[in-house]
Amino acid sequence: MKNLYISIALILGVIIMQFLLSTLFYKIIPYDDVEKLVLIAIDLSYIFAFITLYYITKNCNSLYYEKSIPKTILYIIVFIIFSFLSTGLRFSSFLNFSFESGSSFYNEWVNYKLFRSIIIIPFLEEFIFRKFLFNFLSKSKLNILFSIIVTNIFFSIAHLNLDDFLIFFFAGFFLSQIYLRSQNIVVPIVCHSFVNCLIMFLW
Repeated sequence: MKNLYISIALILGVIIMQFLLSTLFYKIIPYDDVEKLVLIAIDLSYIFAFITLYYITKNCNSLYYEKSIPKTILYIIVFIIFSFLSTGLRFSSFLNFSFESGSSFYNEWVNYKLFRSIIIIPFLEEFIFRKFLFNFLSKSKLNILFSIIVTNIFFSIAHLNLDDFLIFFFAGFFLSQIYLRSQNIVVPIVCHSFVNCLIMFLW
């Protein structure tokens, strides 16, 4: 239970840091593209979380499933299919209205956004949520499902996008299964990067 409280405090700290850095950058940097400043603030808060969790969890190892290449491949296929069919899980789809929001960075052809979507974000998010937080929360094979659910609630909240909460949650669930079955964090990183790349080029 202590680890859960530490994890909640860390995620809240990351979200607060995102808002504070965004506000600070907006006040001190004369720059027209506010969205880019926000993305930089998010990335810096992720780097802080990455470093903090690395030191907190470096002695944790909770991969209780046996390595399975067929199951890894199955979850990769399901994850990719889900990524293309998931728009119906937006809350605005259920409620039949559109959230007013800025343009998604997936649709912007800006070098930084492209680089962060394919390289920075998949690397940081998979280490933070799939490797560090998951290993920190799972103490036995019995609470693997609990750890997956909690880490992917955190994963969804960290995106600060209520409309796509369920999409991020289920995508995170499949990425967690890919990590568990492959027992190699590189595999979900590559899958995450590949799907981000496909979404950028097809939408």
